[in-house]
Amino acid sequence: MNKIIKLNNNEFASCARDGKVKIWNENYIEKQCINAHGTYVNSILMLKNDMLVSGSNGEGTLKFWNLKDYSLCQTFNNIYSTAYNNSLIEVGNILFVGEKGGIRIFSVKNNNNIESVFYNEIDSIRFLSLSSIGNDIIIAGGTNGNIYLYKIIKKNNIYLENINVIWNDFKTIKEEFQYAISSLAFYSRYNKYFIISCSIEGKIKMYEDLVSEF
Repeated sequence: MNKIIKLNNNEFASCARDGKVKIWNENYIEKQCINAHGTYVNSILMLKNDMLVSGSNGEGTLKFWNLKDYSLCQTFNNIYSTAYNNSLIEVGNILFVGEKGGIRIFSVKNNNNIESVFYNEIDSIRFLSLSSIGNDIIIAGGTNGNIYLYKIIKKNNIYLENINVIWNDFKTIKEEFQYAISSLAFYSRYNKYFIISCSIEGKIKMYEDLVSEF
């Protein structure tokens, strides 16, 4: 089993290497088995409109499922986006997907109206996280060790705008990262904002925001 998430009504969903997505009831009894992909399912996410999204990096597919009848709503191909299981974020009816080469944004209005609306080409994204400070800030960790910050802005669709913020090395536990980011945390304390990051080589670093203009 690769990942397990909570659904509505005390149910759970899991994904695994065999390409299957399984739905479990509150007594941990299997309720439904979906043959979602032909290979390893890297990530799943419950959307607010009773939909489930699953991604397989081996297939290069991202699929949307109707949780009411477990039917397939739509498939997007050539998206190698979920090699890591923390690369999917939902904000409103917008899905952010970290993939090889950048961040892709999907508009998910209903089961029959899903479309890719924007692609931001930066770096192969290993980790995406939404800040907990309520300002619609997304932080992304790249395979080259870089950390990217974006603010969600709305025009006709949702786009990402780079935040020009001065970041200061607050505390370095080990040397500067030269490898991919494996995890990120973003939090506030005493009116200051911090990022804690770690790389796949096991190095941890903390950053403090000097400007705080979010």
